Amino acid sequence: MSKRLILSMFVAAWLASAAQLTAAEPQKYAVVIGINDYADESIVDLQYAESSARRIYVTLTDPDIGGFARENVKLILGNEATNDNIIGALSDLGRCGKDDLIVVFYNGHGAKSGDEAFWVTQNARSRALAATSLSSYEIRRRLAEIPARQMILMLDCCYSLSAVKQSFTDPNRLFGGLAGGGRFLIATSADSEEAFEYQDKKSSVLTYYLVKGLRGQGDRNADGAITFAELWAYVATNVRKATVVRPGLRGPIIAPGPLPKLVLAHTADARATLKKNIAALGKLYAASRITQAQYDAGKEALSRAALDAEGRSERRVFLDLVEGRLPCEKLTKALAAQKRRVAASAPSESPRLGRWLSRSWARCR
Repeated sequence: MSKRLILSMFVAAWLASAAQLTAAEPQKYAVVIGINDYADESIVDLQYAESSARRIYVTLTDPDIGGFARENVKLILGNEATNDNIIGALSDLGRCGKDDLIVVFYNGHGAKSGDEAFWVTQNARSRALAATSLSSYEIRRRLAEIPARQMILMLDCCYSLSAVKQSFTDPNRLFGGLAGGGRFLIATSADSEEAFEYQDKKSSVLTYYLVKGLRGQGDRNADGAITFAELWAYVATNVRKATVVRPGLRGPIIAPGPLPKLVLAHTADARATLKKNIAALGKLYAASRITQAQYDAGKEALSRAALDAEGRSERRVFLDLVEGRLPCEKLTKALAAQKRRVAASAPSESPRLGRWLSRSWARCR
């Protein structure tokens, strides 16, 4: 075997390995749906569902805010928002990885038949809503096929159809089944389009606060990162205030459980700083001054929302590194010292409890 052939095989193997590493990096995907005009003239049209969906799309795909790649976000508006197209978009999410983040946003009419909720699609018929709309059962089935372990559902639904108004009940009971197991739901609803939409702001109420929250108003701890927990707190507070002055508007709901710390957006300044810091980290790796493992750990520490003591401490170490306060050769020792400090400050069991556990274990033996 010639040296040239051996070299070619080595380069091919290296490129394949690099491609696998790139493909393995978590991605963010979204399906964003908005419907103003319905084919059935007996279904009341909405004014701002589509513009609200566009605002969510623009916010998610803004490289300085949401950071979603445009090719990873499917925007479905108006005549395109048919059953087949929506099901097709949800099915396409089945190709994502288990560590990817999924966002599904729906802005339009909702309907109810018995204990089943429906998304009233553009081609739905009012006389046969259950047969022509998308049921929550069908939506749950499609979502169950998506391997991603983290999913955010944002449902902004108006129940202005007269037949629906008469049987309207708590939306939590209707939509709650869409959440659970790493899937979280923010939903609000109204029994009239007037309560559903802000005429002066040309937006639905929920979407108005979702966008403001993602664009920085939801950053409660001013760290530049907007987590789902922060977004929920901001939206819940403001939509509940809106229900006081907008009769018929139901406040936001969410399935019970601990709120995830996953980052949905960054403020523009924080995004620019993050890019600069990761670029500086990349230069250190390219110059062989830090290892691949240290680069990966640093990128994660700088990117995530450091809400716990260990995360904040680790991020400070890497900030010191990229800003020149910590020499590369001292990085390993600095990280080890950081872990010792966090461990030492963690609550420890009392001596009395320790002795009781020891005696109990001895008796069990």
